[in-house]
Amino acid sequence: HPTPGRRGASSTAARLTARIHSWDTPISMALADATNVVATDAPIATATKTMSQASDVPNAPNAEKLVAALDDVASFDAAKRDAAAAKLDAASAKDAPGLCIALLRVASDDEHGSARRLAAGTFARNLLRKAFWTPEKDGASFPDAYRAAVRVAALDALCAAPDGPSRALIAECLRLAGAVPASAIGSSHTFIRQTSSSPEDPSEDPRADLALDVCERLAKHGSSFVASPGFLLATHAAARPFQYFRVAATARESAPAALETLCANVIAPHVVPMCGVDDARVRRAALKVAFRAVRAYMPDALRGEAIRSIVGSISRSTLTLRNEGTASSEEDWIAAKRALRLAKALVTRHASMLDSSAFRSIVGACVGVAGVEPGLEPAADAAIAEAFACLESVLSATREPKPTRDAAWAGLTDDARDDARKAVSALKDIILECVVPHANLSARDEDRLTEDPEEYARVNAVGDVAIADAIEEALAGDGGGSSCGITARGAALEFAQALVETEGPAGNGAEPPAKKRKKDTKKDGEDGEGKAPPPTPGESALKDVVDAILAEAPKEKIEKVGKSAAAAGAVAAYAAPVAEAALGASKYFGLFQLAAALASAQARRGSAAVKDSAMRQFCQRHAFPAAAAAHSPHVAAAAAKFIADALVVAPRTNSSAPLVREGVAALIAAIEREWDEPNHVVVDDDDDNGEDPSVDEEGVAVVKDIASWAAKSVLEDAPAASEAFGTLAVGAVDASCERLLALVEASPAHSTPALRLLGAMAGVASGAMTPTAAAGRVERIVAAFAPFAPSNPGDDCVHGDDRDVPLDAWEASVDACAALVEAATAWDAPGEEGASDEAREGETAAAAAAVVHVAAYWRAAESLEPSEDDDDEDDDEDDEDDTAG
Repeated sequence: HPTPGRRGASSTAARLTARIHSWDTPISMALADATNVVATDAPIATATKTMSQASDVPNAPNAEKLVAALDDVASFDAAKRDAAAAKLDAASAKDAPGLCIALLRVASDDEHGSARRLAAGTFARNLLRKAFWTPEKDGASFPDAYRAAVRVAALDALCAAPDGPSRALIAECLRLAGAVPASAIGSSHTFIRQTSSSPEDPSEDPRADLALDVCERLAKHGSSFVASPGFLLATHAAARPFQYFRVAATARESAPAALETLCANVIAPHVVPMCGVDDARVRRAALKVAFRAVRAYMPDALRGEAIRSIVGSISRSTLTLRNEGTASSEEDWIAAKRALRLAKALVTRHASMLDSSAFRSIVGACVGVAGVEPGLEPAADAAIAEAFACLESVLSATREPKPTRDAAWAGLTDDARDDARKAVSALKDIILECVVPHANLSARDEDRLTEDPEEYARVNAVGDVAIADAIEEALAGDGGGSSCGITARGAALEFAQALVETEGPAGNGAEPPAKKRKKDTKKDGEDGEGKAPPPTPGESALKDVVDAILAEAPKEKIEKVGKSAAAAGAVAAYAAPVAEAALGASKYFGLFQLAAALASAQARRGSAAVKDSAMRQFCQRHAFPAAAAAHSPHVAAAAAKFIADALVVAPRTNSSAPLVREGVAALIAAIEREWDEPNHVVVDDDDDNGEDPSVDEEGVAVVKDIASWAAKSVLEDAPAASEAFGTLAVGAVDASCERLLALVEASPAHSTPALRLLGAMAGVASGAMTPTAAAGRVERIVAAFAPFAPSNPGDDCVHGDDRDVPLDAWEASVDACAALVEAATAWDAPGEEGASDEAREGETAAAAAAVVHVAAYWRAAESLEPSEDDDDEDDDEDDEDDTAG
């Protein structure tokens, strides 16, 4: 698009955009801002007729004048723009229905240019948004008696509209015109009575109007309506209001009469066959209509043969992806996602209507999509995540009463209802085919670490950060049950955990009969919370996969430190695990993902996880050395995340405290580690086991951040953390703090991970940290940051040997000082003479040093944060550059 002010710009679309936005702003965004104005200074006139009769309405705007006004909106002449906006405002206040119908007619007329149709559709949509159900006071309004005319006009326009953005706008207009009026929703009791008291009379249901309009149009126009490009969009708008239940206290509601009518006349005979057509665009729209129709209810018209046809279409929608894999088009991936979302709705809401054959088809469709090799296409990632979500819904169906439970289990295990060994084998095949490829390191991980380290940190978040990201993604989602924000790996691992927790029809004791359990000689409470339940088929399958991967690698030597020495502060020296070279970075990375999923699921079931000797040896042989010394930064990050996941869910036992100390020491070593500079190590093209030459300083910082968040999670959430760093482990606390303070003093600019961990250590080890020791640590932090704090507010930061300290390091230092002061305050002084006075002196010294540091932080923050004047200058420079362009 040309920039504003550029001469010779002839494109109307460009002028529409340039009116209020820079050259690279999408037209639809510009229109959304430029046309969202309705005047409030003119009286309301009588309503208009339907679109086909709009030219006969006395107050309908003149067609030529309307077209001229729409063109003038895109003019570079400010006077013309203002005059055109005033004319449209006056027309909307005088006769909103007449103007809306006229705009819809322009938006759907192929004789008008695309930019003019886009402007007309946008004006109509914004007018409906502002005044259709919530009329403006003394301004634009749609009287109740004439709203049906607007609805029918929007339906007519949608069926006649050519392909393009204007059709999507008209579809939005139809959705708004067919929405339930605010007067019907104003009283929930009245609305429930209207929608459920007279199911045989759809005219009393405020959601029925558009559905009956679509049925009436089909009866009148027949095949020509079905063949029109707006048929599926109109049917979707009619079905959309029925996707939610209305009576919360009712477990199962019968389908509303209007939805039954819509399904019997339109969806079952015409939309359901479209779910299996070759055209991916038509297929995705038809699948979406079917999803809206069955999401809450199961109309009688869609039972029996119709639902079997839908399940068959779901299977065919994924066939292309199985054959072509990553070469499939974006439309094919989107259609597959729609099909799988529909399958999930059927399983979640209507599992009792599915037999074992239907479940097998659905599971096969999910496996076909989930087993596609991970690529870089966002649509593929969303479809794969939806496939795993659908598989989880099938797992949930195994908890339903018979025969649904048996049918769902048969679909998952290929009819292995009573044969536990065969069931484990079938589930193992699903894990190997679907979960393992997504758990392994992919090209997307490597690209993220080098090109977008912040996104890499978000995807691999652990502890508090992971919880915050999950909440943010949930709030940002569309609320429609989509997999927005969920990666394919995340969905795969969630499915693996759900698989471990699913007992299947056999219930407890679904362990393969050939494996004999050793006699449990431990007393209840001696090592965990009593006797662990027997493994589920999914647990046995996932454990077999993990064990098979470990069997491919040579056994690692365990670096041990005695319990008394570890409590005194001794730590093990780690070397890169041999398994990384034997398995390769990708597979070794995946091993940690699978092992973490297994440990988390076992803990939720009440099974022994870290207390088991095999899991403890896994930590000591693989996780701790990999976090501290792995060649690949991806493996180091995965190992750190595993340590947090495993130790946090581990039960509190006699041996868990030493393991927690060892895990924290390994994570501190990961933060201390100095990675080789890029390009210092030559890596063969066929070898992915050496140092990654493409990871820069920012990528290494992200890996250290992940390690620090993992250690913080262990210290704050692990059941044995307070014992591991309590009064009996003062030496370990002192040694850990000394290592972290050395990092702070060596490079304050890079000290955020160390400070984050130091604050967490102060919180968990308050009983093992005297006020004097806490004060000394605060003073060391203050001294390390002092050279980089301005002497006076507004001064620039002083440059030392290190580069300027970033704001996040300053914030972490303040948090660490606050935690140390709290630790000094929480310390219980012994009864010895003078101990109380010494404690008070330490508390005072710690608080005084922290106050000095907070003042330095505020001065530094003021100098590091850009001022408003600087922002204004940057904006002026950008405007000058745009004008010059």
